[in-house]
Amino acid sequence: ESTTSTTESTTSTTESTTSTTTTTESTTTTTESTTSTTESTTSTTESTTSTTTTT
Repeated sequence: ESTTSTTESTTSTTESTTSTTTTTESTTTTTESTTSTTESTTSTTESTTSTTTTT
């Protein structure tokens, strides 16, 4: 008795799903401008004129 074995070929179709998710998050960076006030210390140098009168 010849037993004919039929091998069923199962073709699996792999569907390629290309999901393109473009999420562009716009991050607004607030740069705090710190104005440093430089105190200008004006040092007044008193010029002492010593007049020595030798008679």
